[in-house]
Amino acid sequence: MSTAAATPINDVAKNDYKVADISLADFGRREITLAEAEMPALMTLRKKYAAERPLAGAKIIGCIHMTVQTAVLIETLVELGAEVRWSSCNIFSTQDHAAACIAASGIAVYAWKGQTNEEGEWCIEQTILKDGKPWDCNMILDDGGDLTGMIHTKYPEMLAKIHGITEETTTGVHRLMEMMEAGELKVPAINVNDSVTKSKNDNKYGCRHSLNDGIKRGTDMLLSGKKALVIGYGDVGKGSVQSLSQEGMIVKVAEIDPICAMQACMDGYEVVSPYYSDADGVPYLNEAGPINATSWEFSPVDIAVVNLEQDGAAAGNFNENTGFADDFIPNIPGINDSTDGIAAEFLTYLELSEGFHTLGVNSDDGFDVTIGPDSRDLLASSVGSFNGGRGSSDTLFEVYVEEGGFYPTRLLWFEGTGGANVEFFSVVNGQKILINDRDNPNAIKAYKSAKTRPYISGFGPSSGELSDQISFSITNGDTKVDQSSISLSLDGASLAPLAITTDGDTIEVTYQNNGFLAGGDHEAVLTYVESSTPPVTRSVSNVFQSPSGMSGVLTDGPFAYYQFGEISGSAALNGVADVNQGTYQNGPQLGEERLAAGAASSSVLFDRSQGHGIIIPNHNDINNWSGNPAWSEKTVEFWFKPRNLPSSELAMEGWDISQRQVIYEQGGATRGINVYLEGTQSGDNPQQAELWFNMVNRAEATPWGGVLPYNDAVGYGTDRDAIAIHTTVKANEVYHVVLVYAGAREDGDLSGTLTGYINGERFGVVEGANKLFNHTDGIAIGRRNNEVSFHDLIVNSVSSPELFNSSELFHYDGWLDEFALYNVALSEAQAKAHYDAGMTEVPFTPGTGGVGGDGQINSIALSDGSVVIEFEGTLKSASGVTGPYAPVAGATSPYSVAPDQSAQFYIAE
Repeated sequence: MSTAAATPINDVAKNDYKVADISLADFGRREITLAEAEMPALMTLRKKYAAERPLAGAKIIGCIHMTVQTAVLIETLVELGAEVRWSSCNIFSTQDHAAACIAASGIAVYAWKGQTNEEGEWCIEQTILKDGKPWDCNMILDDGGDLTGMIHTKYPEMLAKIHGITEETTTGVHRLMEMMEAGELKVPAINVNDSVTKSKNDNKYGCRHSLNDGIKRGTDMLLSGKKALVIGYGDVGKGSVQSLSQEGMIVKVAEIDPICAMQACMDGYEVVSPYYSDADGVPYLNEAGPINATSWEFSPVDIAVVNLEQDGAAAGNFNENTGFADDFIPNIPGINDSTDGIAAEFLTYLELSEGFHTLGVNSDDGFDVTIGPDSRDLLASSVGSFNGGRGSSDTLFEVYVEEGGFYPTRLLWFEGTGGANVEFFSVVNGQKILINDRDNPNAIKAYKSAKTRPYISGFGPSSGELSDQISFSITNGDTKVDQSSISLSLDGASLAPLAITTDGDTIEVTYQNNGFLAGGDHEAVLTYVESSTPPVTRSVSNVFQSPSGMSGVLTDGPFAYYQFGEISGSAALNGVADVNQGTYQNGPQLGEERLAAGAASSSVLFDRSQGHGIIIPNHNDINNWSGNPAWSEKTVEFWFKPRNLPSSELAMEGWDISQRQVIYEQGGATRGINVYLEGTQSGDNPQQAELWFNMVNRAEATPWGGVLPYNDAVGYGTDRDAIAIHTTVKANEVYHVVLVYAGAREDGDLSGTLTGYINGERFGVVEGANKLFNHTDGIAIGRRNNEVSFHDLIVNSVSSPELFNSSELFHYDGWLDEFALYNVALSEAQAKAHYDAGMTEVPFTPGTGGVGGDGQINSIALSDGSVVIEFEGTLKSASGVTGPYAPVAGATSPYSVAPDQSAQFYIAE
């Protein structure tokens, strides 16, 4: 344990500090000495490197909580040779005795507890300035980004000497990412916040230590016996639950992730919905609101009408200018009292008469209105929605009610930025009327409560889920379900036998299929009779998409699976979900003979002379996940049969690049994945070439992946080895290949690997990979993505525009089949199993290359006493909103139907 004061760097007589009370220095020294015993890592560094002084020459500005623990860090930096100037990142967290001790040691520190925001900014600026001029610092230690932001905006000339930034907290990391995306971040930065030693210790054990202490200090209340709801059961949630439980509180957990929810349950905590349940049936419940940007509250509030706005702008149709005073959204001040980032949920029972109703929501920004047998019904119908990104505007939607009654209704509303208002109204004879306006006889009435019906509390499968069963959970309300009446169908065919069990008020209905459900779009319809007077038959449907492809592949969870089984059109369909759909370029030959005998669908043939290929849009699953996270695992898998291989001749005069053909490319010059063929034989008809797998991330965190080779003439590359492997392939032979990236998860660790498999056998593995970060440089199959040619020679629009813009080069020539993308690293056993599955023949069924459709309802309107429907695709109708739906014979757009016709509900597929 070291108890000596740090070596003075600044003369305290110059008053290069400002603290609350310098006389607290002795008390601070005693506290710092105690803290040193709890920080053995820093103390070991002092002991090991004090003589070497490895930080000599380092000039560091720090902006981190000025506590006794930070004091140990500061004195460690100084003892190892650094010069330091310090302020606190939080106006309330400073321990005045710690600040006084650091100041008395001769270190410039500007911090005291209870600063104003203006004083906090002044303190940061004093650490930047020395003797009134910007200090020639070369490093920033930041917590929250305030110091980094001030230097970038007010003192950018300092950045020329600053080698880098470390950032400790999520807010600061977000700010750095925003600066980087805007091109404003001028020096490298390290995300300390996400390091394992920080996140896995501080997030859990720090919260476990400090949460209850902070509440007791702030409220001076006994916590034992009080109730707490912890939202989320990640590391922070786990520590928070433990902290509150040890005080004797009654703790419940709300968690959206099923695995984390299971952990909370197994740890002995009740997992509940975060939505408040009110037995009195309040008409509108405001159930979601951030308080001071740190916590959430759940406070149902009675309001007469939804006519709310938050910023005094008299927005919408109903305001003080039109005789309707706006109310504030109850209990929601917004983040830091702003009108941004707020949300609310409103629940009621609408009294709707039989027939058509025009409803409307005026909102800034987004909303969703659902109507169902219960506000908790998972399959309630969404009747109107808008996804946000607008100012105050109306969205109108039609609702047809087959039977008059009381309908549970939920309005979920959120505000992004720039204003906040929401109104819920109906339109009668062209007049907009607030719902529940009791002064208007034409208003739709809303009630606190009504007789509750059974509702769907669970169902399966979900879209994209490989499953061998159909299931529904029905929870009884005041009205019960006649269990003997329950039936289930799939795509119009009855299912039997059914397993029906009960658990309290919940009825579980399950059908076990003989094998996985066939790929494609399905509709499972549950029908039952409610024991009411008179009895009422209800139907509810789960419309879902079952993934298409080889089940042996699908069980390992690809997020995209292109079977290339289409026989017409330009869409390369993803058989797992209706996202990541590709577009065929220049009409490659569809319906070719399959390459994998275990697949039921055909393959696609690319002709390089015709510029064939596939473009896939940027997507969170592949390359640009919101928030710029890093992937540590990815797998690319496909079957291919090369036809005309590239030769060893130069691809382009003046460039030492042999002919090549891209099979898969995602990314650009600094981040990405490449799979391509490189010519190794001369002549017009090469019979073999090299298949290359290559990955790189030169941009963020720990850069990795060099060039093949380093090109001195161009001047691009790294001194690290390239992350690339290759093997030989022959023309007109079928291959199953798998690229597996298993990157290291900690910054600085280059032990991650890139592994290649061909026909079930590993052909190469190379180390040196860390994390693969976000990019927006495009994804392509069978061609370049128009961003960069190859990572083994950096060529871009600056260094080689003629090569970068040569779109006619590098197209693949041959067949492709069963192309799958994963965000997990497949094992050697899985790669072998997928190859074996592809070699096990199944019946061939042309045109089974995935699911999808372009159908949609464009408009529904009343005209001359008829309902006129304009649509695309196939029009289907049903007698109930939940189906089942059947095609309308001979229907073409526009289609007219009498309002009293038995089929009142329509969809288009």
